[in-house]
Amino acid sequence: MGSLFNYSFFITQNMKTQLREGPVYGTLPILYVFLARTGKTVHELNLVSLDEQGNLQIIADALAPSNVAPRGAAPGVKIVFSDGTGPKQTLYYFSTNLADGSFERSGFSAFVAKLGPADSLIKSASYLLHKPQFSGVRKLLLDRSATIVQDDSGIPLAYFGKRWGLRAFGHYAGPISMFAGFYQPQMAGLFQGANPIEFGIGYRWRKNESNLLLAQMQSPPSSEQELSPQSQAERNATETAVRSPKKTRKHVETATWSFGCRKARVFPFCW
Repeated sequence: MGSLFNYSFFITQNMKTQLREGPVYGTLPILYVFLARTGKTVHELNLVSLDEQGNLQIIADALAPSNVAPRGAAPGVKIVFSDGTGPKQTLYYFSTNLADGSFERSGFSAFVAKLGPADSLIKSASYLLHKPQFSGVRKLLLDRSATIVQDDSGIPLAYFGKRWGLRAFGHYAGPISMFAGFYQPQMAGLFQGANPIEFGIGYRWRKNESNLLLAQMQSPPSSEQELSPQSQAERNATETAVRSPKKTRKHVETATWSFGCRKARVFPFCW
């Protein structure tokens, strides 16, 4: 949790080892800490999984052979909590692969689609949504979100069509060196004269270096044909990503951050 408090994101390589070493295991204890420290009361917790249709399955006994989740299914937890005497709320946390194919097979895509319009937050996302192999989750976010708040590691600007109203906050300095291939010239223009933000977030976590984009849906789509239309700019962005994966991969695999988060062979690297 030290990296989160110092840099605003978790470091994947550290999580891969520390969350398995004990004395506590997995992501659930971290969720408990934040629920407790923000004054929440936990009323109910269930281990869950999803089937391919996105239906939630309660796992009564995680060790029972009959309750083993099918291969590819998204395991998770369901936490019911409240803030003081306020209404009960439900937090779902799932562990799943967001790449095309796995995203659909796990049932997570179908589960999210059932929730209706939502507000989405994307930060420190390793620029995965800039890549063609993450088109499914990118499309779902654009089709099912009423509002998206993100740093520049989220959905590329070229994918926001005329139905979206955009407001820029902070300063766009471009990606850090290990993600330099994901620079967006359009972002530099959008952030000229942007409102400042008084905190750090994302990979550019230092004050006065961070950027946030607030995207709000202006008019909901009236038909399936209007969902996430592919503009010429979008096609160009996809074609560019397809043409240059080897160069980007070579650059990423050899990069090291000053605070010792070695980025090698595992993607994504830091959240």
